[in-house]
Amino acid sequence: MRVKSGAPRRHVKRLLNVSQFCKRFFEAQNPVTRGINFPPPTHYFQIRIRFPSRQQSLRRLPSLKTHSPPINLLPKMIDLTSNRISALLSAEELAATKSDLDKVSQRLSFLVQLTQKEIERMYKISDADKTFVRNCLAEMSGASDITPPYLNAEEISRDLACNEQLLELENTLSELLLNVRRNRILAGKEAYNGASVFYRLVATAARSGSGPAQAIHERLQKHHHHKIKSGRSRAAQRAQQAKQVD
Repeated sequence: MRVKSGAPRRHVKRLLNVSQFCKRFFEAQNPVTRGINFPPPTHYFQIRIRFPSRQQSLRRLPSLKTHSPPINLLPKMIDLTSNRISALLSAEELAATKSDLDKVSQRLSFLVQLTQKEIERMYKISDADKTFVRNCLAEMSGASDITPPYLNAEEISRDLACNEQLLELENTLSELLLNVRRNRILAGKEAYNGASVFYRLVATAARSGSGPAQAIHERLQKHHHHKIKSGRSRAAQRAQQAKQVD
Protein backbone atom coordinates (compact mmCIF):
# COMPACT_ATOMS: atom_id res chain seq x y z
CA MET A 1 0.00 0.00 0.00
CA ARG A 2 1.47 3.30 -1.06
CA VAL A 3 1.11 6.40 1.11
CA LYS A 4 2.09 9.85 -0.02
CA SER A 5 5.22 11.11 1.66
CA GLY A 6 4.63 13.71 4.32
CA ALA A 7 1.24 12.32 5.28
CA PRO A 8 0.23 12.80 8.89
CA ARG A 9 0.91 9.82 11.15
CA ARG A 10 -2.76 9.42 12.11
CA HIS A 11 -3.70 8.91 8.45
CA VAL A 12 -0.98 6.30 7.98
CA LYS A 13 -2.25 4.48 11.07
CA ARG A 14 -5.79 4.44 9.68
CA LEU A 15 -4.59 3.01 6.39
CA LEU A 16 -2.70 0.23 8.13
CA ASN A 17 -5.75 -0.61 10.22
CA VAL A 18 -7.88 -0.95 7.07
CA SER A 19 -5.25 -3.19 5.43
CA GLN A 20 -4.99 -5.42 8.50
CA PHE A 21 -8.77 -5.68 8.75
CA CYS A 22 -9.05 -6.79 5.12
CA LYS A 23 -6.29 -9.32 5.54
CA ARG A 24 -7.88 -10.85 8.66
CA PHE A 25 -11.28 -10.91 6.96
CA PHE A 26 -10.15 -12.84 3.89
CA GLU A 27 -7.92 -15.22 5.86
CA ALA A 28 -10.71 -16.17 8.27
CA GLN A 29 -11.46 -19.88 8.23
CA ASN A 30 -15.27 -20.07 7.92
CA PRO A 31 -17.57 -22.27 5.77
CA VAL A 32 -17.93 -19.55 3.14
CA THR A 33 -14.31 -18.54 2.52
CA ARG A 34 -12.55 -21.80 3.39
CA GLY A 35 -10.51 -23.11 0.46
CA ILE A 36 -11.09 -20.04 -1.75
CA ASN A 37 -8.03 -18.11 -2.93
CA PHE A 38 -9.00 -14.44 -2.72
CA PRO A 39 -6.81 -11.73 -4.30
CA PRO A 40 -4.85 -9.55 -1.88
CA PRO A 41 -6.84 -6.85 -0.05
CA THR A 42 -5.25 -4.09 -2.13
CA HIS A 43 -7.17 -5.50 -5.12
CA TYR A 44 -10.44 -4.61 -3.46
CA PHE A 45 -9.60 -1.31 -1.79
CA GLN A 46 -7.93 1.77 -3.14
CA ILE A 47 -7.02 4.42 -0.56
CA ARG A 48 -6.79 8.03 -1.70
CA ILE A 49 -5.63 10.93 0.54
CA ARG A 50 -5.80 14.54 -0.51
CA PHE A 51 -3.57 17.18 1.09
CA PRO A 52 -3.58 19.83 2.46
CA SER A 53 -7.35 19.42 2.96
CA ARG A 54 -6.61 16.14 4.78
CA GLN A 55 -9.72 14.43 3.41
CA GLN A 56 -9.76 10.68 3.14
CA SER A 57 -11.96 8.70 0.75
CA LEU A 58 -12.33 4.95 0.65
CA ARG A 59 -13.36 3.50 -2.67
CA ARG A 60 -14.02 -0.17 -3.33
CA LEU A 61 -12.74 -1.62 -6.59
CA PRO A 62 -14.61 -3.72 -7.58
CA SER A 63 -17.64 -4.49 -5.41
CA LEU A 64 -17.27 -7.34 -2.94
CA LYS A 65 -20.42 -8.92 -4.35
CA THR A 66 -18.69 -9.63 -7.65
CA HIS A 67 -16.01 -11.70 -5.87
CA SER A 68 -18.21 -13.44 -3.33
CA PRO A 69 -18.56 -17.21 -3.80
CA PRO A 70 -21.70 -18.26 -5.69
CA ILE A 71 -24.65 -19.14 -3.50
CA ASN A 72 -25.52 -22.28 -5.45
CA LEU A 73 -22.33 -24.11 -4.42
CA LEU A 74 -24.32 -26.07 -1.86
CA PRO A 75 -26.29 -29.05 -3.19
CA LYS A 76 -29.93 -28.32 -3.88
CA MET A 77 -32.18 -30.26 -1.54
CA ILE A 78 -35.67 -31.46 -2.49
CA ASP A 79 -38.35 -30.81 0.11
CA LEU A 80 -40.65 -33.79 -0.01
CA THR A 81 -42.59 -32.65 3.05
CA SER A 82 -44.19 -29.84 1.04
CA ASN A 83 -47.06 -31.43 -0.86
CA ARG A 84 -48.97 -28.46 -2.22
CA ILE A 85 -51.33 -30.42 -4.45
CA SER A 86 -52.79 -33.85 -3.72
CA ALA A 87 -55.94 -34.42 -5.76
CA LEU A 88 -57.19 -36.69 -8.48
CA LEU A 89 -60.41 -36.62 -10.44
CA SER A 90 -62.21 -39.89 -10.83
CA ALA A 91 -63.00 -41.16 -14.31
CA GLU A 92 -66.64 -40.10 -13.90
CA GLU A 93 -65.69 -36.62 -12.68
CA LEU A 94 -63.23 -36.12 -15.53
CA ALA A 95 -65.79 -37.25 -18.07
CA ALA A 96 -68.44 -34.95 -16.56
CA THR A 97 -66.03 -31.99 -16.62
CA LYS A 98 -65.17 -32.59 -20.27
CA SER A 99 -68.86 -32.95 -21.06
CA ASP A 100 -69.59 -29.60 -19.43
CA LEU A 101 -66.81 -27.98 -21.43
CA ASP A 102 -68.24 -29.49 -24.61
CA LYS A 103 -71.61 -27.97 -23.73
CA VAL A 104 -69.98 -24.57 -23.31
CA SER A 105 -68.25 -24.97 -26.67
CA GLN A 106 -71.54 -25.91 -28.33
CA ARG A 107 -73.27 -22.93 -26.75
CA LEU A 108 -70.56 -20.73 -28.28
CA SER A 109 -70.82 -22.33 -31.71
CA PHE A 110 -71.32 -18.89 -33.30
CA LEU A 111 -67.64 -18.07 -32.77
CA VAL A 112 -65.72 -17.45 -36.00
CA GLN A 113 -62.36 -19.11 -36.65
CA LEU A 114 -59.86 -16.28 -37.24
CA THR A 115 -56.22 -16.42 -38.23
CA GLN A 116 -53.42 -14.57 -36.49
CA LYS A 117 -52.92 -12.24 -39.45
CA GLU A 118 -56.59 -11.26 -39.39
CA ILE A 119 -56.37 -10.48 -35.67
CA GLU A 120 -53.25 -8.36 -36.16
CA ARG A 121 -54.99 -6.23 -38.78
CA MET A 122 -58.11 -5.65 -36.69
CA TYR A 123 -58.63 -2.57 -34.56
CA LYS A 124 -58.97 -3.31 -30.84
CA ILE A 125 -61.50 -1.02 -29.22
CA SER A 126 -60.99 0.44 -25.75
CA ASP A 127 -63.43 1.68 -23.14
CA ALA A 128 -63.31 5.14 -24.69
CA ASP A 129 -64.17 3.60 -28.06
CA LYS A 130 -67.17 1.84 -26.52
CA THR A 131 -68.44 5.17 -25.20
CA PHE A 132 -68.00 6.60 -28.70
CA VAL A 133 -70.07 3.75 -30.20
CA ARG A 134 -72.86 4.28 -27.66
CA ASN A 135 -72.97 7.99 -28.43
CA CYS A 136 -73.14 7.25 -32.14
CA LEU A 137 -76.04 4.84 -31.58
CA ALA A 138 -77.88 7.49 -29.61
CA GLU A 139 -77.42 10.01 -32.41
CA MET A 140 -78.38 7.55 -35.14
CA SER A 141 -81.90 7.18 -33.74
CA GLY A 142 -82.62 10.84 -34.53
CA ALA A 143 -80.77 11.04 -37.84
CA SER A 144 -82.61 8.49 -39.96
CA ASP A 145 -82.74 10.88 -42.93
CA ILE A 146 -78.96 10.83 -43.38
CA THR A 147 -78.37 7.19 -42.32
CA PRO A 148 -78.03 4.83 -45.30
CA PRO A 149 -80.07 1.57 -45.34
CA TYR A 150 -76.99 -0.66 -45.10
CA LEU A 151 -76.01 0.92 -41.75
CA ASN A 152 -78.01 -1.06 -39.19
CA ALA A 153 -78.03 0.47 -35.72
CA GLU A 154 -79.51 -2.68 -34.21
CA GLU A 155 -76.64 -4.80 -35.55
CA ILE A 156 -74.08 -2.33 -34.18
CA SER A 157 -75.73 -2.48 -30.76
CA ARG A 158 -75.74 -6.30 -30.87
CA ASP A 159 -72.03 -6.39 -31.75
CA LEU A 160 -71.19 -4.07 -28.87
CA ALA A 161 -73.16 -6.22 -26.42
CA CYS A 162 -71.50 -9.36 -27.79
CA ASN A 163 -68.07 -7.77 -27.25
CA GLU A 164 -68.86 -7.10 -23.59
CA GLN A 165 -70.22 -10.62 -23.01
CA LEU A 166 -67.23 -12.30 -24.64
CA LEU A 167 -64.88 -10.10 -22.62
CA GLU A 168 -66.49 -11.28 -19.41
CA LEU A 169 -66.22 -14.91 -20.50
CA GLU A 170 -62.62 -14.38 -21.60
CA ASN A 171 -61.62 -13.06 -18.18
CA THR A 172 -63.24 -16.02 -16.42
CA LEU A 173 -61.79 -18.62 -18.78
CA SER A 174 -58.34 -17.01 -18.82
CA GLU A 175 -58.12 -17.14 -15.03
CA LEU A 176 -59.30 -20.74 -15.02
CA LEU A 177 -56.89 -21.77 -17.79
CA LEU A 178 -53.95 -20.05 -16.09
CA ASN A 179 -54.73 -21.81 -12.82
CA VAL A 180 -55.02 -25.17 -14.58
CA ARG A 181 -51.67 -24.68 -16.34
CA ARG A 182 -49.82 -23.67 -13.19
CA ASN A 183 -51.24 -26.56 -11.17
CA ARG A 184 -50.38 -28.97 -13.98
CA ILE A 185 -46.76 -27.81 -13.75
CA LEU A 186 -46.86 -28.06 -9.95
CA ALA A 187 -48.21 -31.63 -10.03
CA GLY A 188 -45.55 -32.67 -12.56
CA LYS A 189 -42.81 -31.04 -10.50
CA GLU A 190 -43.83 -32.84 -7.32
CA ALA A 191 -44.06 -36.16 -9.15
CA TYR A 192 -40.60 -35.69 -10.69
CA ASN A 193 -39.08 -34.67 -7.34
CA GLY A 194 -40.28 -37.85 -5.68
CA ALA A 195 -39.00 -39.98 -8.56
CA SER A 196 -35.64 -38.16 -8.50
CA VAL A 197 -35.16 -38.92 -4.80
CA PHE A 198 -35.83 -42.60 -5.43
CA TYR A 199 -33.42 -42.57 -8.38
CA ARG A 200 -30.66 -41.03 -6.25
CA LEU A 201 -31.22 -43.61 -3.50
CA VAL A 202 -31.00 -46.41 -6.04
CA ALA A 203 -27.82 -44.89 -7.51
CA THR A 204 -26.24 -44.70 -4.06
CA ALA A 205 -27.14 -48.31 -3.32
CA ALA A 206 -25.81 -49.37 -6.73
CA ARG A 207 -22.45 -47.69 -6.07
CA SER A 208 -22.24 -49.51 -2.76
CA GLY A 209 -22.41 -52.86 -4.58
CA SER A 210 -26.07 -53.88 -4.33
CA GLY A 211 -26.98 -56.18 -7.21
CA PRO A 212 -30.75 -55.47 -7.33
CA ALA A 213 -30.08 -51.74 -7.05
CA GLN A 214 -27.64 -51.90 -9.99
CA ALA A 215 -30.28 -53.60 -12.13
CA ILE A 216 -32.88 -51.00 -11.22
CA HIS A 217 -30.41 -48.18 -11.86
CA GLU A 218 -29.57 -49.51 -15.32
CA ARG A 219 -33.26 -49.62 -16.24
CA LEU A 220 -34.01 -46.14 -14.90
CA GLN A 221 -30.86 -44.51 -16.26
CA LYS A 222 -32.07 -44.80 -19.86
CA HIS A 223 -35.23 -42.82 -19.12
CA HIS A 224 -33.50 -40.37 -16.80
CA HIS A 225 -31.07 -39.23 -19.54
CA HIS A 226 -33.69 -39.23 -22.28
CA LYS A 227 -34.13 -35.44 -22.12
CA ILE A 228 -30.41 -34.84 -22.65
CA LYS A 229 -30.09 -37.36 -25.49
CA SER A 230 -33.07 -35.89 -27.31
CA GLY A 231 -31.01 -32.75 -28.01
CA ARG A 232 -33.32 -30.39 -26.16
CA SER A 233 -31.43 -28.22 -23.70
CA ARG A 234 -32.67 -27.38 -20.24
CA ALA A 235 -32.77 -23.68 -21.16
CA ALA A 236 -35.18 -24.44 -24.01
CA GLN A 237 -37.35 -26.48 -21.65
CA ARG A 238 -37.49 -23.66 -19.11
CA ALA A 239 -38.39 -21.16 -21.86
CA GLN A 240 -41.19 -23.41 -23.06
CA GLN A 241 -42.54 -23.81 -19.53
CA ALA A 242 -42.45 -20.03 -19.02
CA LYS A 243 -44.50 -19.54 -22.19
CA GLN A 244 -47.04 -22.07 -20.98
CA VAL A 245 -47.40 -20.32 -17.62
CA ASP A 246 -47.84 -16.90 -19.26
